[in-house]
Amino acid sequence: MIGGISYLDAALIAIIAVSGLVAMYRGLTREVLSILSWVAAAGACVYFVFKYRAEAQQIAEQFHAPLLVAQVAVGGIIFLVVLIVVHLITARISDTVLDSRVGAIDRILGFLFGVARGFVLVVIPFMFY
Repeated sequence: MIGGISYLDAALIAIIAVSGLVAMYRGLTREVLSILSWVAAAGACVYFVFKYRAEAQQIAEQFHAPLLVAQVAVGGIIFLVVLIVVHLITARISDTVLDSRVGAIDRILGFLFGVARGFVLVVIPFMFY
């Protein structure tokens, strides 16, 4: 026990603080665009895997593998390519915002976002406890 709070409470507060500090360093713009880049990559993956199922079937037959294996492989490649491309674009955008006049505001809002994210990360396990 640390001066009235338990070690678990101290660890949870540390998780929230670290999340806030990391988000403050990165800025709100980079945090939000990072989440959107993962969503875009997942959306592109789902779209292309279902749209090009016939091509995945041909690849599966060529390598004597099940269709699911071909779809997962193609989906993984699409996911990684889209994620890297979108990340490169969002990094440029967020760097421009951080270097502009609103950089300090972006960092403050990023800290608030990070604290909220840390709180959610701490609360969700307790919901299932």
